Amino acid sequence: MDRPLVTYMIPAYQQELFIAESVRSALEQTYSPLEILILDDCSRDRTVSIIKEEVARYDGPHDVRLLTNERNLGIQAQVNRAIREAKGRYIVGSAGDDLSMPTRVEKFVDRWSSTGVSGVYSNAVIIDADGVEQHELLDDNYVLPSRWQEIARDVPGFPGCTSGWDTQIFQAFGPLPARGGEDLVAFFRASLLGGVSYIPEVLVKYRRHGANFSQWADDHPSSWARYLSLNNRLARDKQNACGAFLGDLEKFVGIRPELGPDIQRAVSDLENQLAFFEIRERVTAGGTLRTKDLASLWKLRHAFPYRWLASTLGLGTAPKWIRRARTVMGLAQRG
Repeated sequence: MDRPLVTYMIPAYQQELFIAESVRSALEQTYSPLEILILDDCSRDRTVSIIKEEVARYDGPHDVRLLTNERNLGIQAQVNRAIREAKGRYIVGSAGDDLSMPTRVEKFVDRWSSTGVSGVYSNAVIIDADGVEQHELLDDNYVLPSRWQEIARDVPGFPGCTSGWDTQIFQAFGPLPARGGEDLVAFFRASLLGGVSYIPEVLVKYRRHGANFSQWADDHPSSWARYLSLNNRLARDKQNACGAFLGDLEKFVGIRPELGPDIQRAVSDLENQLAFFEIRERVTAGGTLRTKDLASLWKLRHAFPYRWLASTLGLGTAPKWIRRARTVMGLAQRG
């Protein structure tokens, strides 16, 4: 049986210090047939010239293409362009500062072939700016919900730096939305169609350096301001993802109408989370909690740990506002 063509994409921007290693790790992939798609988002440093130098030296079997933008478009637009340009059945992503083990694509294709899932991701090892290994990104106890109903109930963080996707998820749901976090949205779409599968083996070297800005960028943020910045970014990403998930569920009803009741419950869960993020945005901006806010938070008591909700909203200790929420709900039920 013919092996499927895979597209390996590298979105890059201002990564002259790391892009050579990233391109080499793509060129060293053992899997074939492989298309390598490198996309530069109007870098002003030497990123493009370094890419061209690495590609010019390559004489292997992989097909390599470089696409450049005349103006900066952002990561979402870069990924959507890669999706449009990709010739492969599957897409494996890598940032311009990360590295892939030589057998990464090979093992992803094996997993796709053996399971029929729509998304695959793996473990990674964290490296610093100099390439020195720190520790694995995901520990042995890491569990990511794989069912779309669970994801809709509590939008998780997702290690998108290790992911790969069946292009059918984009044919079914269209391009990625302008906001929503490309990794989270693709992960949810894959869970809707064929499911996702995790490979616990380290197949990516995820680089942490001063320009990182994601929930995976710090184990211990160096300052309170950095912590708040990352926490606020994560909250915005999850809020945007909830909105994107709702749009995908509207399309999913047409694909799997027999799942209507499950889809409606998922819609309700997402709407509750959107209500929470609206409350969070207002409270963290200096606003106060209202009685109806407590009713909304009460609906989320099974999805989010009380202490996480309390600390995220700046409410002090959890028991105090839990008791207040119970009092409000009790009054509402008696009324």
